[in-house]
Amino acid sequence: MGNSPRSFPSASREAERPDGARAHRSGRCPPPQSPPPPPPRERPSPQRPSGCWGGRALLLRARTARGRRLPGPSRRGAGQAGKRRAGMAGLELLSEQGYRVDGRRAGELRQIRARMGVFAQADGSAYLEQGNTKALAVVYGPHETRGSRSKAPPDQALVNCQFSMATFSTGERKRRPHGDRKSSEMTLHLKQTFEAAILTQLFPRSQIDVYVQILQADGGNYCASVNAATLAVIDAGIPLRDYVCASSAGFVEDSPLADLNYIEEAAGGPQLALALLPKADQIALLELNGRLHEDHLERLTEAASKACRDVHAVLDRVVREHLREGAAIPGN
Repeated sequence: MGNSPRSFPSASREAERPDGARAHRSGRCPPPQSPPPPPPRERPSPQRPSGCWGGRALLLRARTARGRRLPGPSRRGAGQAGKRRAGMAGLELLSEQGYRVDGRRAGELRQIRARMGVFAQADGSAYLEQGNTKALAVVYGPHETRGSRSKAPPDQALVNCQFSMATFSTGERKRRPHGDRKSSEMTLHLKQTFEAAILTQLFPRSQIDVYVQILQADGGNYCASVNAATLAVIDAGIPLRDYVCASSAGFVEDSPLADLNYIEEAAGGPQLALALLPKADQIALLELNGRLHEDHLERLTEAASKACRDVHAVLDRVVREHLREGAAIPGN
């Protein structure tokens, strides 16, 4: 038998082959093929880790981006306060050499600068800077009682105080209404302080208005308010039993610190605010925040009392300089 001739594939079988095989046989390059589309990515659903507010924040951002809002109270303010406390926890408030964060000694005051008579429209006014804390005080009166006369005591003057903080007084710009809890508490403390210092029995059925605003807050807001209001009351010519001088004190590493700034206040720990009548050695107001052992209370009170006497020396010098300047003006 002879060899049978080799058979070649027919045209129909050649058409069934893929284009690449046919192009390879013909010697031509295969045509480019578009890659398949990638599979759709699945967005992972945010989950809240246990014991952490970060998961709630991620969930809040994810739902807000979709147009929905997570119910519940906002934790933004609490988170910022927690970050501030965490950042100050590792801060050394008192060095081994006895220096504080701002370079002062334990019983040293911040620099105090003050001016009296800053407003001509008011009966008395004063501006005071205690460190970086700046306070403005204005006094009106004594004048006739406003509103219901039944509220005015018949044998003494009614002392009306108002405390407020400017919107720009802190790094966090927010509107502070006059009726919030902190302002109401400060207002009550100012009222109690000056009711004990002003000779109200000399002005029966009258009213004395004391307005204090904090322009910049860096710790010791109540103390700066009392010191500024004292100068404003003196500028208004209202008789006082004595200067009202206030200072704060804290306890850090078994050492009392006088005149606390914002960093020392935010670090926590026991804090004491004292308003003192220095010459009579009488306490107009005493407030203690935090837990303190009874053995340390006397040392803390002594540190605040010494600071109040140092403030009294500064305020007395400011008043005497103001009187000399007024006497030097022609026509006075």
